[in-house]
Amino acid sequence: MKKHFLLIVCFMFLCWSCFAFASVTASKSGFYAGIKAGYVRLDSLSKNETIGTTNIYSPDNGRLGWGINVGYQHMLHQHFLAGLELGYHDNGYSQSRARNTTTGATVTSRVESNDVNLLVVGKYIWNSGFDVFGKAGVARVNQRDHIYKGIAGPANPITRYRPAVNVGVGYSFYERWNASLEYRHVFAKDQSSFNKAYKNGGRDFKDVASIDAVYLGISYLF
Repeated sequence: MKKHFLLIVCFMFLCWSCFAFASVTASKSGFYAGIKAGYVRLDSLSKNETIGTTNIYSPDNGRLGWGINVGYQHMLHQHFLAGLELGYHDNGYSQSRARNTTTGATVTSRVESNDVNLLVVGKYIWNSGFDVFGKAGVARVNQRDHIYKGIAGPANPITRYRPAVNVGVGYSFYERWNASLEYRHVFAKDQSSFNKAYKNGGRDFKDVASIDAVYLGISYLF
């Protein structure tokens, strides 16, 4: 809950700073496409724990992820752009190991994630070329939980629709190029829910993990 509150406060501060300090600039309407890569964290298993005869250890929730997006932006006035964006994200995977304390058998399991999202975009631009932006919409999250190494077992694919928000800063150069630093959050289940699923009898997860990511990206305006 604190994380969500801080995200909202951060977005409100960015919006306020735009209106307080923005200067006149020029921009264009049009279609754009972009690509980004960075650190992605799935909010799944979080700690070493022994449940019955199973010892869960070495949880690792962070990985390199990437995304692509296409959209259309329209200049509402000399400072503000609004638009609609469609994107795809490969969120990587989280991984943990488990060992049977009786037999010594070990397995490595993974929770893999990707999503398609549709977002409304708002961007405020300075004359210097810098901008701040916010995005909000819905993500169709596909998650697959399976045994990666060890005793084979059934995969557990899940698809859920979840709200998503992005905030970031950017810089335009050579008229049509824009580089950005972006934070992304998809609102879903947290670590405590996944730990509880283990305690209640296994890996039958009923929902997808929430997603936090920081990306560096570049886009081109056609």
